[in-house]
Amino acid sequence: MCDIDDFLNNRFRFVVGREYYELVEENKALLCQNGFSQDDVNDIAFPNAIQKIASLSILKEDEDRNITKKELLEELKGIRKTAISRWTRELSNYKELLTSRRKQLGKCLNVNYRKRCFVFEPTQIENFEQEIVLFIKNYIDIYCCKPKLHIPAIFCILGYDKGKMDRLISRLYEKGIEAETGYRGSIFYPEAFIKNPERKVSENWLQFKIKICSDNKECIEAINRNKQDDIFQIAEHLSDAFSTRDVNREILDVNSFSQIEYLLRMKDEVEI
Repeated sequence: MCDIDDFLNNRFRFVVGREYYELVEENKALLCQNGFSQDDVNDIAFPNAIQKIASLSILKEDEDRNITKKELLEELKGIRKTAISRWTRELSNYKELLTSRRKQLGKCLNVNYRKRCFVFEPTQIENFEQEIVLFIKNYIDIYCCKPKLHIPAIFCILGYDKGKMDRLISRLYEKGIEAETGYRGSIFYPEAFIKNPERKVSENWLQFKIKICSDNKECIEAINRNKQDDIFQIAEHLSDAFSTRDVNREILDVNSFSQIEYLLRMKDEVEI
């Protein structure tokens, strides 16, 4: 049996640590001492340091969870994007981080003729089933409304089976959105999925305005074959099956469509 008195008197120690805010400010100051500007520390270096440490902490093997100060600083100095993830979501300046990330995304979003693929993990986005159709419609109204300038984006939804996909396509059709799936009957044809839509510029008409798929092997191979300009990863993890070589990859690990729309400049305000 356990001797409780011995445990409490000789083996147990209760220590109240320093306040979280103090630790944050101390570590930000240390990053400044190592060559980062204050703005870069707030927007890029510190959030990415949190992200890196959190990512290492969940690895299985002890040796994989180690990193030196030099290795961490070198990695941080090569990063120019604000980390948006479930780890940085807890920071007190998270709304400011979203604003910084929104500005960074402006460079690629301002270019019209780009092939874009959005990869969604539906289980991590609040009210995904209820809001996905309205999100797609809002996206089309802004980023696929000019047949001469725009290319239909791919929306890849992780873990969706054929039944869920068919129901989503029906809901999109009811909202007036034609979607290319690559399927003709029960067979997936990569060339049908890859093709560009027919256009009638004078009538402001596109044959279809989005491509939509799940993450089955055939669909991912078709996405890789039709090399994208941008992959927007709205998920914590992206399967190695997706080819990201020579592709601009934007990791937006958020949990609401409101935040996604804000980051993509589809709305001007965001609720946290």
